[in-house]
Parts: sequence; C-alpha cells; structure tokens
Amino acid sequence: MGGRTFQPGVAEGQSTTRPPLFDGTNYAYWKERMRIFIQSNDYDSWMVIKHGETVPTKIVDGVLVPKLETEYTSNDKKKMQLNARAVNFLYCAVNPDDYRKISRCKTANEMWNKLEVTYEGTSQVKNSKINLLTHEYELFMMMENETIDGMFERFSTIVSNLDTLGKHYEDHVLQSTPCWVNYLVAVCFLTLLSTVDAEVEVDETIGSTDQIPPFNVADSDDEDPIPRPIGRKKAKSIASGSGGSASVSASPRDEIGRAMVEQLRAFNLQEQERLKLKEKELKIKEQEAEMKVMQTDPGTLSEFGLMIYEQRMREIKEKYNLP
Repeated sequence: MGGRTFQPGVAEGQSTTRPPLFDGTNYAYWKERMRIFIQSNDYDSWMVIKHGETVPTKIVDGVLVPKLETEYTSNDKKKMQLNARAVNFLYCAVNPDDYRKISRCKTANEMWNKLEVTYEGTSQVKNSKINLLTHEYELFMMMENETIDGMFERFSTIVSNLDTLGKHYEDHVLQSTPCWVNYLVAVCFLTLLSTVDAEVEVDETIGSTDQIPPFNVADSDDEDPIPRPIGRKKAKSIASGSGGSASVSASPRDEIGRAMVEQLRAFNLQEQERLKLKEKELKIKEQEAEMKVMQTDPGTLSEFGLMIYEQRMREIKEKYNLP
C-alpha cells in the first residue's frame, strides 16, 4: 500500500498510527520522527524515555534493593505501566538486530540512550561530529552555479544534523552565512527598501529570492559597484541643458546600493579573518580530542566502549598515517 499513488508524482503518506520503523540507517531522521510520534501519542511516555523511570525499590538491612512485583503499590504499578508503554513504543519501531541491542535494558530511557550511543557515538565521538559539522556551518558558502534551493537544502542538512546532536542555531540566515547577503541585496533592490533587517528568517529569504536572476557582486574596479542582475544596464537620464547629453543619474536607490556594497566588502574582510581564527580553533579542539583518545587506557573500557575506542584509533592512525 505504501507505493500506491493517487496522481502521478503524488505518493501515499505514511501511517499516523504506527511508529516509524528504524532499519539501521539514517538514525538522525528516525530519531526526530520517533520523538514526534511518541509525543503526539503519549507525552508521559516521552518524558519517561527522556528522563527515565526507576524500578520501585525498598530498603533491606540498610541496602536499597528492587521490590518484588507482589510488593508493588498502586503508584508503583502506574509507574511500571508507563515505562512498559514507552518500551513498547521502542520495540515496535526497531528491527530485530536493534531489538537484540536494547532488549536487556530494563527501562525505556536505557534503551533510548543505548541507541543514541550506538548510532551517534559516545560523548567524545558526538563532540567530534559536532566540531566537524560546526566547521562546515562556519565555512558555509554558495557553490559556483548552485541554485538557491540547492544551497538551502545543503544548509538545512547541516543545521538539522547539528540540532539532532544537541547543538542549536537560531534560524537567522544573515547572522551566520554572509555569502547570502548578495541575495538579500537583490531583494532590497526589488522591493526598493532603504534599510536591511539583519533578522531575516531563512524561509522568508529563500521565498523572496525565487524570482531573482543571478547577481554579480562588484569585485572589479567598476566605478559603479552596485550588484545588478546579469544583462542589466546602468540607469541613465537625459540631462537638461543645451547639450542634451546623457548622464548617469544618482538616485537614492543607487546611493543605498553603493553604501550596502561598501559595508559588504568591509564585512567580508572581517569575516575572512574570523573564519581563519575559527578554523584554527576547531583544529586545536579536534587535536585535543584525539589526544584524549590516544591517552585512554583500553583496559578501563567496557566492551562497547572498547569498540568505539578501536574505531577512533583506526580513524586517527589513518588520518596521520600512523603504524
């Protein structure tokens, strides 16, 4: 039924009553969909998964031990039922291989954390991924001949992956991606704006630029450095007087454009220096993380931790061509 189409190019959507099945790939996509699915069906179950629910205990001879099921109070049963419901959500959403990974966990929170560590890595691995994605985010720029949609899709993928790993960015394009300023300039010229709001939302910017042809930023020695659509000529007006000669008119719009371009040039120079420093800082952090891995005593690690350690060591040796 999943492949049935009602019109050409329009496929049937997925069920809102069944959890998304995790097939062992694209964990970030499944994790976000699963979070929303659980929250929409039973928010209490999501809170149990996120924060955990301990097994009811009692004190025997000064030692805390789990209660027998026959000793559960009504409140204990409600807590265990809530945990069982959350566990059922997860069991229904994983494949047999991942079921075996989490089946020995006693709480839904332990199961969720187990999947996170398996597919996102330990805190060290996760930080390495965050550093790598942050590096891509900080140095993000539009590729040659790339469309607006293609650029936006690449940017969204980076931000979504960072969001999944726990690092969140505000949805403001111009504060973080100066390469898109050219397109904001285009929007301003189209709408005859006299000022630029630096808090333009991503979707608003993308939507406004759908109808705009490519712009050339003035990097040449042209005395009129205003970004113009390709093929567009400078505006001219007929000056009054006996000569009747043509001259370039300096409209308020052009003055705004010149000022914006000068600010853009100055900003780009500052941004280049900032990115160089940022790249250097990220490289230092990455090297520090690698040193921590190399200084780790494998004998102190669990079986799973040892597997992650060996994987990181292989990556480090391959990167630095070590024996």
